[in-house]
Formats: sequence, structure tokens, C-alpha cells
Amino acid sequence: MRTSWHMPAHSAPHACSRRVGALGLRGAMLRRFAEEWTVGVEDISELVAAQREVLRGRGAGQLEIPREEVYWPTAAEAARRVGIERWEA
Repeated sequence: MRTSWHMPAHSAPHACSRRVGALGLRGAMLRRFAEEWTVGVEDISELVAAQREVLRGRGAGQLEIPREEVYWPTAAEAARRVGIERWEA
């Protein structure tokens, strides 16, 4: 697992960073993810282009931004093993 700092697009120019995790999958686990767990893949190129124009014309405050949620494992022991600590935003 790799952790990095994430700056949500909507926070610019008032950056409010937080740590996020990224899992690297390979082999059988990658195959299961692709074939069993992936619900769908959607081309959002048109939405991105439209949002770019909104950003240029009206600013970041008018962007359509998906709601983000912090993932907290239901098993406290699993969270402890990978070093996830609960915090209040």
C-alpha cells in the first residue's frame, strides 16, 4: 500500500490536503478486480471538457464535483494492521 497527499480540485486555491491510500494489484487479485468487482467503466471525456470550460469561465466554485467519503474498514483489527487511524474531519 502506498500513501500520498491528495489535494481535492475543489479546494484550490485554498488547499486542504489529506492522505489517501493506493493499492497496487497484480496477478490473480488484479484479474478478480477487473472481472468480478468492477461494476462499470464510463468515458467521461465530454464531462471533463465541459467542466474545464466552467472552470475557465466561472471559476472552481461552479464545478460539479463528486462527493468524496473517507473509507473506514468495518473490521477494526484490519484497520489497525494496515495503520489506518480514525480521525474527525
